[in-house]
Amino acid sequence: MATKQKGGFKFDLRTTPESDLYLDFMPARVRSGFVSGVEESMKVAEKTVKTSFGTPGKPKVKSGKLRDSIKTAFETGAIFTGFTLSSDEVYASIQEHGGKIRAKSGKYLTFQIGGSWVRVPSVTIPARPYLNPAVMENLKKFKDIITDSVIKELD
Repeated sequence: MATKQKGGFKFDLRTTPESDLYLDFMPARVRSGFVSGVEESMKVAEKTVKTSFGTPGKPKVKSGKLRDSIKTAFETGAIFTGFTLSSDEVYASIQEHGGKIRAKSGKYLTFQIGGSWVRVPSVTIPARPYLNPAVMENLKKFKDIITDSVIKELD
């Protein structure tokens, strides 16, 4: 599930109580292979996101701060609980979803374009999704990675 967060944006996947129960009954080696496969899958998603920057329809690279801020986190308890693919940059969400930016103090936003200063009351930023597509385009690859990881753990 993709969610906005204060000062950033994240894509979360969490297990449900029903799937936790199912995972709890898996043999330890199967569960270990599953967890390893999901961790490896998230590294693939992170790499996909970072290499997509600057391509058509994705965020442009000016300073590289947004691209460099992309991180994955994998959370486990007694059993797998979820992963997060996220950025903590304040403009991460507006890049993913698009939207309107309005002046907070004063009537105008002031910025430079090609050497000329511009003053406008608001700017509309087009959506340039980068996190969600990286996960969605790799779903088959994730399945293969997780399957291979479980098989490797059982060998």
